[in-house]
Amino acid sequence: MPPSATQDVPSLFKDRTLSGTSPRKSMSSAAMIMLVLMFVLVAVGVSKMMMNKTVVKDTVTVVGAGMDLPAGSRLTFGSLHYLELPKRYASAEMLTSSEQAVGRLTKYFVPMGEPISTDELFSQKNSLSSNLETHEVAFSLKLDDESMVDHNIACGDSVDVLAVMTKEGKRFTKTVCQDVRVLLANSKEAIESKSLKSNDQSRLTLAVTPHQSELLAEAAESGKIRLALRSKLSRRVTHLPGVSEDDLLPSSATLPKKIDAFKLAAPPNLVIPAPPAMPTFALPDAGAPSVAIPAPLEWVVEVFSGSHKESYSVPLSTK
Repeated sequence: MPPSATQDVPSLFKDRTLSGTSPRKSMSSAAMIMLVLMFVLVAVGVSKMMMNKTVVKDTVTVVGAGMDLPAGSRLTFGSLHYLELPKRYASAEMLTSSEQAVGRLTKYFVPMGEPISTDELFSQKNSLSSNLETHEVAFSLKLDDESMVDHNIACGDSVDVLAVMTKEGKRFTKTVCQDVRVLLANSKEAIESKSLKSNDQSRLTLAVTPHQSELLAEAAESGKIRLALRSKLSRRVTHLPGVSEDDLLPSSATLPKKIDAFKLAAPPNLVIPAPPAMPTFALPDAGAPSVAIPAPLEWVVEVFSGSHKESYSVPLSTK
């Protein structure tokens, strides 16, 4: 009876089954790894996109100073530029267009890069006279640091003007104007600016009456001017007679000097000069010839004839 091969059939199918199950398991694990890698790559890409995403800032564009602008500067397009500010820093007084600023005058010193607001400009354009009252005139002075209260005077302040004069060697001080309104003045920041000229730094403009302008002109030419800064609430005008050097000295300095009575009673030291020495005359020798002694003169007569002068002596009569 031939041998049966039925026993090899199950083993063959068994080997096939075993060889077929192993590739399936390896393929499923590789797919899982690929899916995990793809998920990681997508997560990294999304995070990078979130990090590189530009944040839109809430800003506003305003008008700023393109250079250092002293008080009284007329704004032009060349002296302005635009600034980007966060919206929370912007105020309603800031200008948003150059057309709102061109032609207007600055009240205060505006440094370069600072935004310009309406309260830093005069209300009227193109002219300083438009900002004066009908009874006022503008008067400019050139003063030093001490006279300008260390450059702490600003537009809108009120000052008293004092004049220091000298007459016959004595110094006098008089208040010539009180409660005068300041139109233009440079602050301490303007002094530190290197782009401003010295004439711009020490200039001051006041709004005065015509009579006060005469007093200021005379005081500026004849003496020295000092300013006294007043309070914003002060409007009182006081009559001041003025002071001199004697008003600053104690009463004892004005009394006459005391004279020592002993010195007055004591006679002065008199120096009596010695009498002059009498001249000595040598007697003539007996053997020598006698010399005729001229007669003494009584008077001399001088006769002038044009530029010629002749003298005639008349001897004294011995009778």
